Amino acid sequence: TLHIREAFQRDPRNLLDVTVTVERIDEQSAVIRHRVLGLSALRLVNTFEPIPVGVRYTTELTIGSATWPGRHGLNRLLRGRIMPGEQARKWARHHVEEVGYLEHFLPALYDAQVTPEHAEAR
Repeated sequence: TLHIREAFQRDPRNLLDVTVTVERIDEQSAVIRHRVLGLSALRLVNTFEPIPVGVRYTTELTIGSATWPGRHGLNRLLRGRIMPGEQARKWARHHVEEVGYLEHFLPALYDAQVTPEHAEAR
């Protein structure tokens, strides 16, 4: 379980405060989910795919549920409470900035942590 509390663009009006469950984390993906009344309210899927010049990082954020209650009103309520309109756009900007910065420190961090036997496999 993770408690995520972020103010996008350092603006307290753009505060996201949610507790999520880590559904999966491995070399291929990182998936978190938040449930309300047993239904999926928020699901964030980050996938990682090796490509010739590095790694393709793809994100998919779903707010709401594909269930009958979701399609018949619950999703409207969830989207309005979890990340309403402008806040969703602020999150998208924040996520692009956050992920875009990874290339500036992640390779050095990886190289500092890799063991000699892993380095030979690279």
